[in-house]
Amino acid sequence: MGWNASIRVMSDDGDPKSSVEVKIFFSGLIGTVTTEYTDSDGWANFDIPEVDDYTMHVDKIYIDGSNVDESISLDTGDTRSYTV
Repeated sequence: MGWNASIRVMSDDGDPKSSVEVKIFFSGLIGTVTTEYTDSDGWANFDIPEVDDYTMHVDKIYIDGSNVDESISLDTGDTRSYTV
């Protein structure tokens, strides 16, 4: 079944940012970090098929090397948007 979520990265002008690195550091999965890059619409799509948890606890989210969020939970199918 797996777990998935999507993160959108937008510019200050409200335009989607493409080819931006997005990293998610997960709690409880020692040393686990997942990296994706945004597409032309600004979306980074994360899919972890081997994880059967509905909710993943996130230590930190980094966008282009900057911490933008921390200590959150993401349910499968969730989306988040950040302006950088």
